[in-house]
Amino acid sequence: KALLAYLFVIGATLLLYLMNLLAILFISLFGHPISDAFAFAAAPFMLRIAIGCLPILVIHHILSWRFANMVLPLAVGVFGTLGVMQLGGAKYWVYWPWSYAMMASNGPNAAMQNRAMAIAAALALALYAVSTLLLARRNVRC
Repeated sequence: KALLAYLFVIGATLLLYLMNLLAILFISLFGHPISDAFAFAAAPFMLRIAIGCLPILVIHHILSWRFANMVLPLAVGVFGTLGVMQLGGAKYWVYWPWSYAMMASNGPNAAMQNRAMAIAAALALALYAVSTLLLARRNVRC
């Protein structure tokens, strides 16, 4: 499930990139210059965002596996997203997994961007390993 969800994230990111390209081409039909529109290298940013959102994906999978009600994962997602507005640019961003994608793509320097990606990847792997172990111990009734 987690791999499929991550593939959905990558697919949605690629679809967003494709839609942006189509929008730029559509604007060119009206005579607007598009020479600078393709100068932005979006691929590295998309990769950083995909890595930065891994902990969020794992957290939501843990909540979905543990609780049958979908309200809790949605509420945690909304709460986490609202927290990014307060903690995203502060020095406490390290403690808020929802800010990793933003810091990985828009951090003030390359060292901070790399730090955000490393923290996101390590936290996602750790959370996934712990959740897999806990899920394996759980008694499942059919």
